[in-house]
Amino acid sequence: MYHSNQDLLGKSESSINSSACRNLSEKSLSPVEKVFLLHAERGDCSTVRRIFEEHCCTPEEFDINCVDPLNRSALVIAVENGNIELIKVLLECKIDVKDGLLYAINEEFVEAVELLLEWEENVHEPGASYSWEKVESSSSSFTSDLTPLVLASHKNNYEIVKLLLDRGATVPVPHDVKCGCDECVCSDQTDSLRHSQARINAYRALTSPSLISLSSADPLLTAFELSWDLRRLSRLETEFRAEYNSLRVKVEDFAALLLDHVKTSEELMVVLNYNHNNPAWTSGDRQTLERLKLAIKYKQKKFVAHPNVQQLLGTIWYEGLPGFRRKNLFGQITQIMRAVLLGAASQRVEIVVLEWFGTKWMLEVVEEWRRKERGGVLGFAEYGVVLFVSSKLCKEMKRLWDIGLYEYISDLWNVVDFTTNTLYVVWFALRMSSLYITWASVVKSEGREPTSLNQLLWYYAELEKNKCYHLPTGAADFETNDKACTIWRRYANLFETSQSLFWASFGLVDLMSFELTGIKSFTRFWALLMFGSYSVINIIVLLNMLIAMMSNSYQIISERADVEWKFARSKLWINYFENKDILPPPFNVLPNSDWFCKLFKTRRRNARLDDDLKLKARDKHSAVVRALVKRYVTAEQRKRHEFGVTEDDVIEIRQDISSLRYDIIDVLRENGMRTPNMSFEEKQVSGRKGKMIERRILKDFHIGIVEAVKSEVAKCGKKEYSVFGHVVKTARRVSTFKRKKKDWNALVKKSAQLTDPIGKIKNLSEKRRELDSRSVSYFSSRIEQAEPTSIHKPNVSADVENENIGKWTSADKFDAKAEDVKQTNLKSANRNEEMSQKEWI
Repeated sequence: MYHSNQDLLGKSESSINSSACRNLSEKSLSPVEKVFLLHAERGDCSTVRRIFEEHCCTPEEFDINCVDPLNRSALVIAVENGNIELIKVLLECKIDVKDGLLYAINEEFVEAVELLLEWEENVHEPGASYSWEKVESSSSSFTSDLTPLVLASHKNNYEIVKLLLDRGATVPVPHDVKCGCDECVCSDQTDSLRHSQARINAYRALTSPSLISLSSADPLLTAFELSWDLRRLSRLETEFRAEYNSLRVKVEDFAALLLDHVKTSEELMVVLNYNHNNPAWTSGDRQTLERLKLAIKYKQKKFVAHPNVQQLLGTIWYEGLPGFRRKNLFGQITQIMRAVLLGAASQRVEIVVLEWFGTKWMLEVVEEWRRKERGGVLGFAEYGVVLFVSSKLCKEMKRLWDIGLYEYISDLWNVVDFTTNTLYVVWFALRMSSLYITWASVVKSEGREPTSLNQLLWYYAELEKNKCYHLPTGAADFETNDKACTIWRRYANLFETSQSLFWASFGLVDLMSFELTGIKSFTRFWALLMFGSYSVINIIVLLNMLIAMMSNSYQIISERADVEWKFARSKLWINYFENKDILPPPFNVLPNSDWFCKLFKTRRRNARLDDDLKLKARDKHSAVVRALVKRYVTAEQRKRHEFGVTEDDVIEIRQDISSLRYDIIDVLRENGMRTPNMSFEEKQVSGRKGKMIERRILKDFHIGIVEAVKSEVAKCGKKEYSVFGHVVKTARRVSTFKRKKKDWNALVKKSAQLTDPIGKIKNLSEKRRELDSRSVSYFSSRIEQAEPTSIHKPNVSADVENENIGKWTSADKFDAKAEDVKQTNLKSANRNEEMSQKEWI
């Protein structure tokens, strides 16, 4: 169902107007509400409960959902102060939670998050909105697109993210930036800024290291793809380019940080050689480095330049030169100079030697050979060059076919190879043309039809030359016509003209150079205008821009010199590690074993064996990735606990002391003991910040609109409604949708998945049951695969999970024991569910 722009804007305006009217009509806090909020700020649970019990029946005097000048309810105050006991008391008093769960996540108060999640699940009805979704946007501190998991991912709190993921919570996947479904169209028309910021918030959650680590089966692949998507979004949504670039940098840092926790070369090779589409890589095979190639494709420079990756690449690169890196500079130069001797195989070396050291007869032979060289038949060496060039062209065409045009052009080395091959082809074409011209029966002049353009271009230069050489002896007259002798050289040919323009960039050519003999004023004017335009474009614009760009590029390169150099070197090395071209040109044109296998459709192993190898490789890769993620998460958690005493710790201690004080006073009063009658100021134990908040509550301070402008804001009249405009805009939008080639609604419905902001506790119980059943089946499969006589052997209990297997005497006893464990786990899970339900009932 489509909505017109006026409908959408009308809803937005009505929301704003209602919010403005509501803000104007905010009532002041009653004395009871002030006392209630003050004791909530101090953490006095017993007094808060007593106030609620005494005034719950008088709504005109007391509202438990009242807020302080900072728009904080008692629940939000308890969350910010970290008082879990007060939160329980307020929930028992049936306070409106509203966005309290989001506040708890924002404060990273894990105990409060668990408590509020259970409360939310118990009171929520299917199909209804959650508590934080019912809060109006004008009074909420969070935007409507923020869900608990999204906010927890923004805070990068592993414990809260793990809690929500275990419950089955999901993150809404953002639509494509060019999506044209009903939801995106309505959202963009209602509030385009909110629509773009919602996409940024979703990607900020998706790029959170905690969410990627705990939810992705392949964190590296997820990080690569997210980085590439963010690069594309930064180009499409230029207004938020800085935000997208910062998110892309965060994802790249996460992928590189995972490599810090690699402990062995085996783990590194498993990570860098894994590819779920290609045949499985096993230890001992030729390293394919598929994951590293993917990183280069997605321009993950920090990942590629990581020291662990560079160490592995260096080992592979110098594998054929043992001890090369341990040699000194002289030894390395000596080994490289041996390859220079291969240049002696060139057919031009002997010509140079004869010119330098040959006799007179040898020089005559060389001169005669050069005279007859043009148009000569191809020799054996030239046939070899043609074969080499042809095979090189075949290699480049095969590479272009394998990787595609876009990826081929993105590598500048391929452009260099293409240019080299083009020059080879041009040489061959010129060689064939010279052969044609020499051996043709009738030589035709191919350039006789065009006019003598050369004479027209340098006609005036020829006049200046004749003026310079007018003496009978033919010598240049520099004494009387020095200007003519200088000017004509600047326009004598194309090379001299290019030189004149080059030196004009440095201001070394003056306007007197245009004073040519016979030139008219009109021609001279346009010549000077063209020269002036060239000077402006080349000197003022291009030269200064080049200097600015070079200085900026130098600064960027100097800051990232090591990463850029290692990334470029890795790209070059990877080209030589390819296994597609086994032999170099010209031997690559010869058929090899792979070609015969494809020709006769033979396979070295059956499909079942390939599937088994892929499954083993996937399991091995998953085990390594899980180990890396576990080490990474552990290290990040330790960093969080390494901080000293923070403000939150001080607030928590203050709340504990205040709560303990009031609890002791209440206990003494209930037991008939005499307690001191302290004044209101003497009861205060808060600091400067707490006193400021209490003063605002007592003074009835509100952040509202000034009285002088209330009348301007309080006007909530209706706007005029144009029926014709509504019909025209609706028809225009319908015709626009008809012209679209893609049915975005169908695409979104096809790719959409059910989302749950908080999940359910039963999902966690089911997951635990599944893990228990998996462990039991794993133990059973291990026992079934083992020999009956080997159960008591010590080698069987090498794994941590099987350390108690040797205690059982047979497989039957083990199955019975496993079944008992399974039943016990199921009973304990059911008991926990019943207890939690009874608590809330």
